[in-house]
Amino acid sequence: MNESQNPQSDQTGHLRTTQIVHLGLLIGLVMLTITITTVHFAIHQGKPILANVPKIGGTSLFFIIGAVLTGMGIAASATLPKGVLNASVKQLAKTPVDATGDETKLLGLFGQASIMRAAFLEGPGILCLIFFLVSGDYLLLALIGVLILLMLVFFPTQSMLERWLSEGHAALERERQNV
Repeated sequence: MNESQNPQSDQTGHLRTTQIVHLGLLIGLVMLTITITTVHFAIHQGKPILANVPKIGGTSLFFIIGAVLTGMGIAASATLPKGVLNASVKQLAKTPVDATGDETKLLGLFGQASIMRAAFLEGPGILCLIFFLVSGDYLLLALIGVLILLMLVFFPTQSMLERWLSEGHAALERERQNV
């Protein structure tokens, strides 16, 4: 059996690739946070770009929008990856049984879902950074901190991959019995 036929090698390769992309998204958000925070203090002397920040009930409009987008990103990152698996399993169940092909497709779906999860967290983080630079509202940095923490919590691991594959194979078996 050569390296390309080893299922464990395929799992490791898919996991490493997914981890690298996830890490890139995470590091990008961290570096952008450091850069924008530095610009805010070094160039703008801690003052917002917008002199009169619009407020609703004393709360910055930028914070409200940032909080809503952060909540939406968290909700999407928690629900959509499972939806990808379920929708894909329904399509995969219509194809002939092929253990190796099924495993490869589930591995690819794991990578897609993990990257989607990280992107749904990174997007609101970038918008919150822009809002912070414009408004100077430090609560936006707290939202960014939560998003970075969640990106760390959802960092793809071997146990996450194994659980995904187990759930995927079980769902695929159930779906094929219903077809």
